[in-house]
Amino acid sequence: MNPPQALADNSALLAVRFLLEVTSLVCVGVWAWRRTPSPWRLLLVIALPVVVGWAWGTFTVPDDPSRGGAGDVRTPGPL
Repeated sequence: MNPPQALADNSALLAVRFLLEVTSLVCVGVWAWRRTPSPWRLLLVIALPVVVGWAWGTFTVPDDPSRGGAGDVRTPGPL
């Protein structure tokens, strides 16, 4: 097993990565709560993290050893 694949399969690193991704989505929701006026607040607190999470899962880098599966849109590298 090559080193990048060994790091991709490390369960402790996968748990840290998952927690970072969930934390970032929570931060997007908190940002939406603080920056949005009252009538639109609840809608954006729910919709914005869902849209960001969808985009996060849709765009993938080809041959990423840490991905669980293929995404819908393959990108050539960092956007």
